[in-house]
Amino acid sequence: PTPVPTAPAASAVGGISRRLVEPFGRLAHFSRHAKNQAEARALLKPRQANPNSDMRKRFEKETHDGWYVFIAASMLAIFVVDLQTRVGVATWLFYLIPLGACIFLTRPGAPLVVAGLSTLLIVIDYYFSPIGESADIAMVNRSFATVVIWAFAAQTRFAILTRQNLRKQDWIRVAQTSLAQQMLGELTLQDVGERITKFVSEYLGASVGALYARQDSDVALCIGGYALPAAHPAR
Repeated sequence: PTPVPTAPAASAVGGISRRLVEPFGRLAHFSRHAKNQAEARALLKPRQANPNSDMRKRFEKETHDGWYVFIAASMLAIFVVDLQTRVGVATWLFYLIPLGACIFLTRPGAPLVVAGLSTLLIVIDYYFSPIGESADIAMVNRSFATVVIWAFAAQTRFAILTRQNLRKQDWIRVAQTSLAQQMLGELTLQDVGERITKFVSEYLGASVGALYARQDSDVALCIGGYALPAAHPAR
């Protein structure tokens, strides 16, 4: 005959079963939460194609294409003139003109690129220009030219970075002030979440947004959504 478990034994078996099943229940809950978070990230992913480019556009105005044309055309013109001038004439000074025009560009690396191209053109002009004064003196002059050009390029790059940093700080300061105004009044947690999500999404130009508040170590509650359907898994 099969022995019938007593009450203490049955209670012990039930406790062991609950302990074995509980981790699987937590794992299932975590899996559902992770799936919802993954779907939310997938919904936001198209807006993150080129974060560096988007960030730069927030702080800087678009550079007019005419500046790029001017820099390229002026460098070409200076190269042609220097190529027809005898070695020893300081036509290399004119390379500072396109280099100075880089201050109107938004890319900090532009002055370094122009300085590198100017250095290359100076070397080419040295070997192909008509013979003039002593080759040693001409070499020393062009060496000084290279030093001056790269020093000017470094200063121009620093000026561009400083301008971008100031505009970035101003952009953040405006956002903080505007968001503080949105938080005025007696608001519930849901109201705060909705206002924060709406403001940040519109300020960043996002297509959709979601804000979560952690309730405990395992659960995060969606307290705000922007252009997010009520039935979406991210909620």
